[in-house]
Amino acid sequence: MVILLNRLTVTGDPDKFEEVFAKSSVFMRAQPGFKGHTLVRSLRNPGSYVNIAHWEQAADHWQSQLLDFGRFEEWAATFTEDGSFLAPGFPEPVRGRTALGVGTRKNHEGIDPTLAIRHWFNMTTVEPLDDGAVRALSYVIVIRAPRDGDPFIYRSTTCEDVLAFQDGQWLVRERVIRRDDLPD
Repeated sequence: MVILLNRLTVTGDPDKFEEVFAKSSVFMRAQPGFKGHTLVRSLRNPGSYVNIAHWEQAADHWQSQLLDFGRFEEWAATFTEDGSFLAPGFPEPVRGRTALGVGTRKNHEGIDPTLAIRHWFNMTTVEPLDDGAVRALSYVIVIRAPRDGDPFIYRSTTCEDVLAFQDGQWLVRERVIRRDDLPD
């Protein structure tokens, strides 16, 4: 079993966040490998939470693992049908699941296959939006690890998602990646 501790900082109404989180719990309970979770609210700071999640194995969670293991079409399926993805170097957002899957696969073709790639999401803040969606802002460190060498930080970024609850699950409606080493 794998236990994950996720610290969440809510910048909006904590009660509304808990309502949205309860909806996501229904979806999470249906995910393969998910054993359960507990959301704990800070007594000192009502906008600060810790979510303690239990999974059968590490590979059962996080969308970014689909990306890290080359499962690009499955990763694209975690977006809404018309979902968009914008990253530095893209002239405009990539839109739609098919384009996301094809584009992501093509983007990874030039990466040395002996490198393990890991996307580390941390310091996530969550804000409920008026339309029922949720905005999540995370720091993301991209780590590359050569098989015969030491891991190194390849990129330091932020990831801003707008998540929409559709068909009983949370999907990425919009994702914007910003690199820390580049101007906005």
